[in-house]
Amino acid sequence: MRLLPRATTCRRLAAWLLVPILVPLVAGPAAAQLQPLTLASDPAFIAKAALGPERGTLVVGTLRGGKPAYGAAYNPEPPSSPRPIEPNSAEQPMFEIGSITKVFTGLLLAQAVERGDLKLDDTVGKLLAGKVEGLSPAVASVTLRQLVTHTGCMPVMADGVAGGPALAEQFRSFDKPMFWAALARIKLTAAAPPCEGSYSNFGMALLGQLLAEHYGTSWGELVRARITEPLGMNDTVITLGDKARAWPRPLPATAASRCSTCRPTRRPARCVPPPPT
Repeated sequence: MRLLPRATTCRRLAAWLLVPILVPLVAGPAAAQLQPLTLASDPAFIAKAALGPERGTLVVGTLRGGKPAYGAAYNPEPPSSPRPIEPNSAEQPMFEIGSITKVFTGLLLAQAVERGDLKLDDTVGKLLAGKVEGLSPAVASVTLRQLVTHTGCMPVMADGVAGGPALAEQFRSFDKPMFWAALARIKLTAAAPPCEGSYSNFGMALLGQLLAEHYGTSWGELVRARITEPLGMNDTVITLGDKARAWPRPLPATAASRCSTCRPTRRPARCVPPPPT
């Protein structure tokens, strides 16, 4: 759950892998020939093709026949060749996955609705009754359906949070009381919902906080208990713990930041775990 969108290589890579593409390879002195890029391609080759001319680092992990393989691409290239990354190594690089966490928030809502715990048309005012004072009638009328579909007329970011170099520091200091205070001050982009779909980090952050409040826990704990742990996504974390060696800089203190390696899960994906018995 992030309050600011962040470009991620994962989304770009997904787009590459959804359609068959051809990329040039140079075979010795001969002219470049075309070779199809598929999920069976060498991970390093996939990474290089996906990164293209953009600056940065991209790591690709594949799992075939129960055997993981990894490859990386760098731009610019490092002065010396990087060492190969071994499966399950503590040296696995970690990436901040940013707005991909919105998928987790949407899945948590889907689970809550399927369990019968919440309804898509439950409103902000209903869920925060007695908890947050000063909500305008328009804000209180926004539904969970509108938040998850970005039709709740919410602004892009919370009041008081702006982009730029100081963004990480703003996230570190933006705690829950500040979030609720921002919600009480918020001005919708229209008189009342619903609105035409318009991307809102604040609206999705609000949805995540509403879910956490409903279950009496944190958003991060919900994600761990209901998504990452059941799916074996043990390298997708908020609190780095012993994985901090693989992360080069401190994380914001908000629940917005979730990190992951490219290590693939060994369990089959199951989007909605069954309700507990």
